[in-house]
Amino acid sequence: MALKKIVGIIIAILLLWGGYLAYALYTVGSSFKVSGEWGDVNENTTELWIHIDLGKPIPATLTFTSIHVYVAGVPVGEVKNAKLGFMGSKIDGVFVLDNHRAVEAFKRHVENGERSEVTVEIEAKALGIPIHQSLNVDVTTDILSYLNIQTQSEKEGVLITPEIKGITSRWGAIGEDYIEIHSNIKLYNPNAYPLPVPKLSYALSLNDIEIAKGQLKKGFTLPAKGEATAEVLTRLDTNRAIKAWVSHIEHGEKSTVKADIVLTVNFLGKEQSIRISAVEKTVETDILGMINQKP
Repeated sequence: MALKKIVGIIIAILLLWGGYLAYALYTVGSSFKVSGEWGDVNENTTELWIHIDLGKPIPATLTFTSIHVYVAGVPVGEVKNAKLGFMGSKIDGVFVLDNHRAVEAFKRHVENGERSEVTVEIEAKALGIPIHQSLNVDVTTDILSYLNIQTQSEKEGVLITPEIKGITSRWGAIGEDYIEIHSNIKLYNPNAYPLPVPKLSYALSLNDIEIAKGQLKKGFTLPAKGEATAEVLTRLDTNRAIKAWVSHIEHGEKSTVKADIVLTVNFLGKEQSIRISAVEKTVETDILGMINQKP
């Protein structure tokens, strides 16, 4: 009789535990909170601390054996030290992004026509029971469209600066530390005389870190009151792009972006440099805001 009573008590405890666990998991969404802050950020890795508050104690243990993130098949980072203790309500972990692998993933993304699959592989144990979960998200971008700008002419002495009517671009060769971009810049000459153009330079910087430089492929002549296309080859320095990323995070996810396009024209028998684009704007991201917003 005593043994039956003990077994009955154990079964009752298990039923109560199972009922509470089911109730806790069912109602956790109403009090679920996620927050984050940047950890150590350097040229090799980026740390993002993630805190999950379930809002109520959970009568179970949950240990994340591994959480790996892949972009276009390239392993770019992992979540470390994440676990939930018995009757715990908080999960803390740190996502460590390998900046150099992220660049390799970006290169693969470009090679795939700016299309990638982001995969999160989760290995965990709940009450000693192995759990495997795979999450997949397709990501498509159109980065080169942001290079398409237009400018207006300005009076510069007796010369009127040419206008940029539009820019079309395509990705080119990809090397160990660079990605090439081929651009066609459509220009209009408002002057009543032609302008031979032997040179053109393009520079892009973030927080005064130059990440891309471009040069004219071949000289051309802008006809009087007419249009011509400048063919430009730009090389993005992926190592300096990592430095710019670190600076962006260190400045509170804020960067000053500068883009300069300078034409060199033959005018009155002399070479003269004309800045036809001097774009400067502040770019802000809010990665922490996305994490910290209420569900």
